[in-house]
Amino acid sequence: RFQGLQGFAWPALAQGDKPFFWNLVAENKLASNVFSVFLARNTTGSELCLGCVSSSKYTTDIQYFPLNASATGNVQKYWTITADSVAVGGESATTEFACALDTGSTAIDLPTHFAEKVYAKIPGAIVLQEFPSSAVVYGFPCEQQLPEIAIVLGGQSYPVDPRDLILGLADSTLTSKEGYCVGAIFGFNTRQGSINGDLALVGDAFLKNYYSVYDAGRNRVGLAKSNQ
Repeated sequence: RFQGLQGFAWPALAQGDKPFFWNLVAENKLASNVFSVFLARNTTGSELCLGCVSSSKYTTDIQYFPLNASATGNVQKYWTITADSVAVGGESATTEFACALDTGSTAIDLPTHFAEKVYAKIPGAIVLQEFPSSAVVYGFPCEQQLPEIAIVLGGQSYPVDPRDLILGLADSTLTSKEGYCVGAIFGFNTRQGSINGDLALVGDAFLKNYYSVYDAGRNRVGLAKSNQ
């Protein structure tokens, strides 16, 4: 048993020693140079599969997307792929952007100018807190029925379950309004390693919905509908 955050990003992002997964790759310890992740909504049941894919954890074919390092100066740092857009209610709210999948992050961090466009389509949405040159936290009435919010990849829509778009009830430190929930989509103005503002960090709010496969051998990421 261990507790903490184990980095699985690319070695160029690491500070100090080579990350654990990449040592396994270098020493040919894996049956295949991949790892795959199932994130459970409950506190137990999540799974990391090193060198393998657990077919019992997903219900659709795995769709693969090539890695794209253009947002980080053509140096692969994150597991970054190209997203066509974020769609709200079936309509594109953003243009194309680099999408870094990160199991170590809770929320979906979009460039702030994209997050604003997403929340503009949610009635009653407001800014709850803004950190200069950093994150913007948004909220909306908890009773508000959310439109479908999806990340579009390779022309295919990947919706996020509404349950995963709410981080919790906004308390009095965030707003004087009652009955507001904290949204799981943040605005983010800066990101380590990014050379422009259009790198999104897509974390657990999205990845709970999809089984994810990180393929270092073929420089790609795969997604399939999670079985939960």
